[in-house]
Amino acid sequence: MIKGLLCESAEKYGWNNLDDLELLTIVTGNPESAVVLRDYLSTNTCTVEGLLGLGIEGMGRATAMKMKAFHALLTSKRGGQVHVEVKRRADIYDAFALYLTGLEEEQVWLMLLDTSANIKKMMMISKGSFDQALIDVRIIIKKALEANCPAIAIAHNHPGGSKKPSEMDIKSTEEIKRCCQLMRLRFVDHIIVADDGYYSFSDDEKI
Repeated sequence: MIKGLLCESAEKYGWNNLDDLELLTIVTGNPESAVVLRDYLSTNTCTVEGLLGLGIEGMGRATAMKMKAFHALLTSKRGGQVHVEVKRRADIYDAFALYLTGLEEEQVWLMLLDTSANIKKMMMISKGSFDQALIDVRIIIKKALEANCPAIAIAHNHPGGSKKPSEMDIKSTEEIKRCCQLMRLRFVDHIIVADDGYYSFSDDEKI
């Protein structure tokens, strides 16, 4: 009821007119949970484990991952940045997790970065079945060149599965790496998002 009224008000008067508590009420669907979440975010470093420890109804790991990613992006936007700046590997995961957690199908997403390591654009480039989506290297390179972006990162999810890369994941990563070297593009990372966390090819020194 309250969530519906807040959404109706936001659509009529603008989402920017809602305060943090009202926005969190829409996200959680519960004013009491929104207060707990607001107090936590205002006094703590946002972590998945910290969010899970709040005991909020319906806050599973997938939801906590999305909330962490949303918080990271919101914090960056309120800092006056036009683009989200990638300062550490985890920032790449945070951005991708917003789109790739809690899905029932596999999707592949592309991140385009400018020379200052700002995320210029993110887009889904393919989606597939429960356990497979095509990673088309030609599309990845084409999108990067069209946007005049010198660096890229990609990510895909393993719905209901492990973060461990498959043989196909490894081969696709190697192919993208070779093509990026030929086109003088920087291949920053390939992230696998799963229920048990994430895997970074870059962190594993395979890029």
